[in-house]
Amino acid sequence: LGVVTAATSLITALAQKNPEEFKMSVSLAVSRLSRIVSSASSDLQDYTYYFIPAPWLSVKLLRLLQCYPPPEDRAVQGRLTECLETIMNKIQEPPKSRKVQYSNAKNA
Repeated sequence: LGVVTAATSLITALAQKNPEEFKMSVSLAVSRLSRIVSSASSDLQDYTYYFIPAPWLSVKLLRLLQCYPPPEDRAVQGRLTECLETIMNKIQEPPKSRKVQYSNAKNA
């Protein structure tokens, strides 16, 4: 996931300059975000920070998605909506840790 995180930063920068050329990255970003959000903690054990799977990559993918309007494809739009609902529902869960780092990761 380290390479994916770095590549996402690069693609976001390029998409901000040439949005049309990187429009296909929207469906890939939604797919990756969906896998992160729906994965079990054990799947991304090395990339879990205070019970949040891959928070840095998730934030970068959301920043990439900000460069574009909502997807027109209903399937991609549905997956994105599901991801966002899952993220918002996890915010409402009671804290699993009292440390400030958990709060920061959860609300990133």
